[in-house]
Amino acid sequence: MANDEYAQLTDLLNTNPPSPTDDFVDFEEDKEFRPFIEINIETLTMRSSYPNNETPNSYVYNEWHSAMPNLAREVPAVPEQDEFYVAPILVRQHVKHPDDIYLTQLIKPYRYPRAYHALISYLKRRFSKGQLIEIAKCMAKYRPSFISATKSLHENDLLFTEHSFQRSLLEYEHLIALSPSPIAIWRRTGEIVALTDTFAVMTGYSRKALLSKRTFIVELMDDESTIKYFRSFSELAFGDLNATYLTDCNLRKAEDRNYLRCCCIWTIKRDVFDIPMLIVGQFLPVLDRIS
Repeated sequence: MANDEYAQLTDLLNTNPPSPTDDFVDFEEDKEFRPFIEINIETLTMRSSYPNNETPNSYVYNEWHSAMPNLAREVPAVPEQDEFYVAPILVRQHVKHPDDIYLTQLIKPYRYPRAYHALISYLKRRFSKGQLIEIAKCMAKYRPSFISATKSLHENDLLFTEHSFQRSLLEYEHLIALSPSPIAIWRRTGEIVALTDTFAVMTGYSRKALLSKRTFIVELMDDESTIKYFRSFSELAFGDLNATYLTDCNLRKAEDRNYLRCCCIWTIKRDVFDIPMLIVGQFLPVLDRIS
């Protein structure tokens, strides 16, 4: 009986393998037509399967927003700094190690009310009255809670939360530098405070442009994505303490009339008072099939 089994195994090994089926061949050939984006971290260049190494453009849905001047791509002559705001790029020049957070005079209690006023001012310039009402309804779900939660905090408490923010941000920057995904980090008020080189290359914005001034993440989103963002944030702000949200959005690229549809994952990091402190956003481009 054992001899019969060995004979069957020998017969199996000596059998010529069947030719690949048509479906398998088609699958292999289909690989050549799959869209791709490849970012070289060393040279900070992008190669794609699209003409001129570009990304698929979805600007046709965003004509109103694309007509607005793209101030996010502008690099100020001097990084923004005043009594109430210091550009992230300046902070990072002085804060490279954890100890620097507590030694530099740049780190002060962050003035979130002023940041919200700046955000609302930007939204008023951009959106129609109907859209503003919808955004205001979303903000009304979490802004009073933020105000109530911080109302009893003293100046030293606010300084402590900013120290915690900068300490967490320093760690996150080290982590995202190891990730190949395009990532941006912003405050709960929307100001971008960090990004990866892959995010800069994919969108066309320079790190200096986004971090040398107050730049809101919604400046890089089309109208529909912006409203969707506020809806989502209003639900996540005081929801799951370890909230991670999967959605999609259209990112406005630095080039005129150029948008990129992305799948996004947002992760909320909270401070010791359980208030959203920063949002980590990962953006993966949604690529159209090449015909």
